[in-house]
Amino acid sequence: MDTTSIAMRLCLIAAVLLVTPVSDINAQSRLPAVRNVAAQIGPGHPRSVSWFATTYEQFGENISWTTCGYDPTGSGCYGGGTIGPFVRPCSIAGSGNGVYVLDSGVSGGHPTLYIYKQVSSSTPSMDLLKQIELSGLDGSGTAHCSLAVLGSWVYAGHDQSVYYARVLRADYSVHVDSCGAPITSITASNNAAVVSSDSNCVVLYDNKGTWIQGGGEGSDTFVLNPTGYGLP
Repeated sequence: MDTTSIAMRLCLIAAVLLVTPVSDINAQSRLPAVRNVAAQIGPGHPRSVSWFATTYEQFGENISWTTCGYDPTGSGCYGGGTIGPFVRPCSIAGSGNGVYVLDSGVSGGHPTLYIYKQVSSSTPSMDLLKQIELSGLDGSGTAHCSLAVLGSWVYAGHDQSVYYARVLRADYSVHVDSCGAPITSITASNNAAVVSSDSNCVVLYDNKGTWIQGGGEGSDTFVLNPTGYGLP
């Protein structure tokens, strides 16, 4: 190769280096790690994307939780823990970073609602914010419980009490109502909550907690949500 060709190639390499940002050059050293993450989270995601999810599992009187996901540095499960022990945890619900556990208690006592703050990230945590005794409801060691969250309200009840509780999340105040018969279900969608009872009393609330309708559709009335509702 003559000296003219060598000089032209050197000039070309220098031009490429001049127009390549330093950040892109540095990124080449991180490329293997970035590729590994991309392979796990699928193509098309930006390098800055982060996604985390928390799963739960009951172990007797306790509930365990584990947070997994990915961020630009990698993927996997980042931590977890256990909440409890409870007397009888009978239902759990979540909305945003709030986790709600209904403990039905025992006969002769009252149910308790536990409210937690959940942080799902590469440094996950779960902290108890409030423990509220639902003194207007009867406790039970065998009841089937219902729990739903909509807007600023938490709705809780079970099938061995004619009363259900509405808890305002802003100040933790408890409002007790009744349909005149044991509660069969409490369900919520993104804009409505429905309380149903054995007496075919159905109470419909909007996402502000305003009572919209009461009276007779059926003890199996419900609203849809992404989880689905089990049919007989």
